[in-house]
Amino acid sequence: MESRPNQLQGRLPVPEKCYLCDKPFDSDGVLKHGEHIIQDSLGGTLIADEILCASCGSKLGNSVDGPFVAALAPLTVLLDLPRGAGAHAKAKVRLALNEDEASSLSAVTFLLSQDFTIAPSRPLMLTSEAKKTVTVIGSTLKQAEQFSNSPAVKAALSSGYALELSENAATYAQSLLVPVSPSSVEVLRGVLKIAIEFANHSGVPRAVFKHLLADGDMTNSEALLRSSIFPYYPTTDAERFFETEKHTHEDWFPTHHLYIFSQYRSLYCYVELFGTIQNYVLLSAEYDGPPVEAKFIQKAERWEFNADTFTAKDE
Repeated sequence: MESRPNQLQGRLPVPEKCYLCDKPFDSDGVLKHGEHIIQDSLGGTLIADEILCASCGSKLGNSVDGPFVAALAPLTVLLDLPRGAGAHAKAKVRLALNEDEASSLSAVTFLLSQDFTIAPSRPLMLTSEAKKTVTVIGSTLKQAEQFSNSPAVKAALSSGYALELSENAATYAQSLLVPVSPSSVEVLRGVLKIAIEFANHSGVPRAVFKHLLADGDMTNSEALLRSSIFPYYPTTDAERFFETEKHTHEDWFPTHHLYIFSQYRSLYCYVELFGTIQNYVLLSAEYDGPPVEAKFIQKAERWEFNADTFTAKDE
């Protein structure tokens, strides 16, 4: 079933054409398809079938969605969100180590899985003088076993060291560095795509946000992205307290939250992902259409969320 935003004021008629190629939908070359406004890999449930054709959807999936989802992979891993076809994301991490003999691991990139196993991006060996062991760590036990036939490992074994095979480096980690860059170009382009699609789904015509598009793509201009997308910052003590403690007083945390509104001649879309990535997108500073205001809220996990219950928890 298609999810719809909760209308606050006069949702406009949705244009019957693809917002990217600007061609009317038909039954031949410009086919409608179900577009996840918040990416499916982020757990998004809002689907629109009247904003983007299948061909353009595929293009944006490669140019925008893929890099965007990869940039936010640490969040989807920590929340254990399934990706398309039930697969799970993996996030690149680095280790702060708890053993001096494992210091060589600090230069290696690892992949964190949703079960918190940590696999190296390439097989490696660790030698313990105290235990007289050689540990080979791979992304799988089969890879570790294959690497154990390398000359370096064989040389250690011939010197009396015992062999251990592993597919998890977590035992050597004191802590993890999980990088997320909310101001990267990849994230900004993904946020822009969400805002544009929610605007179009709410009836805002292409002409309003056309300047934010490139030829068959979202804009690649970093200057335009940074002048159109800016982070939300709490400005009062009450707002700061709410933001820093909302994981304790919101039963529904974390959420995805979209809110589009016009203010004088400006048209904004607020995009909040996982309750942490929070941005305003200026879609137009010359908006002259009718007032528009609509919101969509969902819990950032795969269960039915009733926006009517979106109120502060009683203490």
